[in-house]
Amino acid sequence: MLWKGIPMMDFCLRLAEKFGRPIVSTSANISGQPSPKKYKDIPEEITGAVDYIVDARLEAGSTGEASQIFKIGLDGEVEIIRG
Repeated sequence: MLWKGIPMMDFCLRLAEKFGRPIVSTSANISGQPSPKKYKDIPEEITGAVDYIVDARLEAGSTGEASQIFKIGLDGEVEIIRG
């Protein structure tokens, strides 16, 4: 598996398996504002308005770079949306 060993990805894969479907999410920033590089950089405006926040310990070893977003078509074609 391409992302094996990356704590957040492992967590997301296990969660998607439990749900039985993909997980879709937006960035943890207000439109027009920079994306936070670490958990502590997420505005309280966001953290105070959500139902659940994944344990910040999962960011251990994070580079602070934005995550990559891929679109995988039914034919297996991979398109990089953000990378």
